[in-house]
Amino acid sequence: MDRNELGKGLAVITGASRGIGYELAKCAAREGYDLIIAADETRIQQAAASLNEFGTSVQAIETDLSTEDGVDRLMEAIEASGRSVDLLMANAGRGRGKGFLDQDLWRLGKSSIRISSAPSISSDRSAT
Repeated sequence: MDRNELGKGLAVITGASRGIGYELAKCAAREGYDLIIAADETRIQQAAASLNEFGTSVQAIETDLSTEDGVDRLMEAIEASGRSVDLLMANAGRGRGKGFLDQDLWRLGKSSIRISSAPSISSDRSAT
């Protein structure tokens, strides 16, 4: 399949059900990117329906990215698309009720290890 047939490419946006993540998804769709959007709430389906107005492909994944199973579900969706990720906007997250520097860094580090151990996604733009 020719890259031009697919528009600009594939964008993966987490936390895209509302707020900043949703606005990032709108920007990517407006620019012609097909979308895989993810959030841990059913509202992600409504976001996908709204984003369809831009004429690009939108796939919504309701999943909790703070768990290994949640990350696996998102990775499986990306792999099933058969496409490389051209744009990644990792916007999922929750505040823990304290200033960042006041948090238990060991606990934060455990979350980071889980996230950083996910397979890497190519962002090579040399083919464009």
